[in-house]
Amino acid sequence: MIGDALFYCPALLFADSVSESGIKTYRYEFAYRPSHSFYPNWMGVAHGEDVMYTLGSLPFIKDKSRYTEPFGKMGKKFLATQDYTKEEEEFMKELVGAFNSFARTGKPVIPHPDVEWPEYTMEKRRVLVLKPNNYTVIRDNKRQRCELWKPVLYKSDLSKGTRATTTAKPIKPGSSVTTKKKLPHPGKGRSASSSPQSIRLPGMLVLAACAVACLNARLLST
Repeated sequence: MIGDALFYCPALLFADSVSESGIKTYRYEFAYRPSHSFYPNWMGVAHGEDVMYTLGSLPFIKDKSRYTEPFGKMGKKFLATQDYTKEEEEFMKELVGAFNSFARTGKPVIPHPDVEWPEYTMEKRRVLVLKPNNYTVIRDNKRQRCELWKPVLYKSDLSKGTRATTTAKPIKPGSSVTTKKKLPHPGKGRSASSSPQSIRLPGMLVLAACAVACLNARLLST
């Protein structure tokens, strides 16, 4: 439930809004647990473990010149014991290439002849699952879990199907200022020209506290 509220549902609703606004959207699911993960096994693939692969920072694990003071003695000692495999390095290069392609051309391209990163739309809801040497396309069928969180994550009053909007100035002198505008629910017939609805950001302090707690537990056990 916490994972839905903080990660899955905000990403899903944002992708829905952006794609419905006519912006090409691509979704992925990082489904690989790194060999160097410091999270407990029961957590599986934890949030944020894709960062080293998508940003190309995996080699920094071995670069002791980047072990800055905030890591402390325990953190530096822990990092010095970590390593990654050749397969993980190649996986990182493929993802960096895909993200670079998206930045340059607007379409992410995996350097495999039989892999196509499909565009995400409300009709098809296709998501690319990322694993080393194993890229698969799935249909996102878990969106029903987010119905509970829509009233919390959206600023609009979804129970009435409205979203508050304001105009800076009346179009004509003496005309009234519009305070509310009727809009259909997200995913129910909004036109491609509709602007994305504003989505509230989740509590990042909670995420940071969880990450620090897991790291401390791992460091103390080494």
